[in-house]
Amino acid sequence: MPTYRKRDKAGISDHFVPTINQKRKIENKKTNNMETLLDYYSAVDQSGFNGITDDDVISLLPQCDSEHPDFAFGAREWMAFKIRKSFDYKDDSDKGTIYGLSWMTAGKRTNEAGEEIDFYLPDVRELKQDDFEYYENRYKVSSSLFPKIEYGLLVYFGQATPFSKRNDFKSELGLKVTELANIYWGKSLEGGEHNHNFQHYFRYLTLAFNIFQRARLTAELDTLCSEVIHKHANWNIHRGDSLRGVLDLSNLMTENYSLFRSKIDFNDIVAKNLGAANELQKTYTWGAIYIVDQCISIRNKQNVDCKDLIHYKAELFEKMAGERTEKLVCLTFIESALRLYKIAKDSVKVAEMETAYMATRSQITLNTEFTEFPPEYVKEVTNMINEIIKTSDESGILSELMDTRWFKTTEQIESQAEITRNGSIIQLIATTVIKDKFGNTVDKYITDEEIKEMFFWQEYGFSYQPQIRS
Repeated sequence: MPTYRKRDKAGISDHFVPTINQKRKIENKKTNNMETLLDYYSAVDQSGFNGITDDDVISLLPQCDSEHPDFAFGAREWMAFKIRKSFDYKDDSDKGTIYGLSWMTAGKRTNEAGEEIDFYLPDVRELKQDDFEYYENRYKVSSSLFPKIEYGLLVYFGQATPFSKRNDFKSELGLKVTELANIYWGKSLEGGEHNHNFQHYFRYLTLAFNIFQRARLTAELDTLCSEVIHKHANWNIHRGDSLRGVLDLSNLMTENYSLFRSKIDFNDIVAKNLGAANELQKTYTWGAIYIVDQCISIRNKQNVDCKDLIHYKAELFEKMAGERTEKLVCLTFIESALRLYKIAKDSVKVAEMETAYMATRSQITLNTEFTEFPPEYVKEVTNMINEIIKTSDESGILSELMDTRWFKTTEQIESQAEITRNGSIIQLIATTVIKDKFGNTVDKYITDEEIKEMFFWQEYGFSYQPQIRS
């Protein structure tokens, strides 16, 4: 749990947040300022306040500079609605984040010593104990929905007060967040090409879900799970934003498979998703592939055969190959389809794709290709060279370059190859093909064991060839 120290004096440092006037000049947005901070409190705390965005609240803040007695409180209010809140944020000072809280803007600035340093705005690392006590008080006195939620999330993630750890607080906060999520859900049903309200809905939905789940508030969590199931089951797959809704809702259930499997038949989720994929492939084939991948993930959790889904995915890649005119792009899609048909054990389609591959490949003339070394490898070797130059004379440099420490052991190569393989999408989406400088295929890696071997020899090449050539 993070520990916060008391502020030495009332107020906020100049580096903590700009004046309200400065910030408005940056944003260049229309405002409807209150005359005083008390007027602002009165406006945003009432139950009839309907604002549900940051700007709805910030536009009401009174204008004041750093000399004004209300500046510190106004700055706290500005921060309350500009600090980003998410369970994705970890306690990482180097990235300007603490648990659950992050900045709105980041960049570089020059300090008094003339050094270029990182800056984060707002800088959540500078939050103190009395900041969270202030937000707790604001949460308790506010009767409006959106402001109360923003204050509450700061209290929740700050974990700085006894109140922040109480389950009655977490239950109330989670229910308020759910209420706001459903407002955005209603707005999302209006549709429209540029309607992004589903994204807002899903953000608040997942916030509430995590609050309930982590506090073991089972009654509230069960109710929310039922809402998720209902919304997914009744999603209109003919909507323009069908991909986002189907994927996000089913992904939430899939990631929490052990929780949802007693509440819904996941075969129903797969059936709904495939209906969406079939509709989406008419206009956005890649989107259909994303949905099929989600279905494959569900089948894997069920320990159920998914060759039919893999076959469908192959058909989608074959479809894209037929729709594109760029031969290299077509070749990539054909290769993907070929590998997937092999996994699905469809020998007829495999033969068709092999023929299509050869026909397409014959129309392509490839130039010599160059593969750059990974950036982390370049950095490592550069640091080693610089260190040698600093500490050695000519004979010492030659001696160092001949030393075996420049060559990795087999165990080191295997370890790095495994890390690289786990972070690669190659083993998931396509046969790995090795070509010579004339573009001819000299080897293929199809099975998991073959792909593992390929990554070993690739890492071997990265480790040995530069040293041998030097």
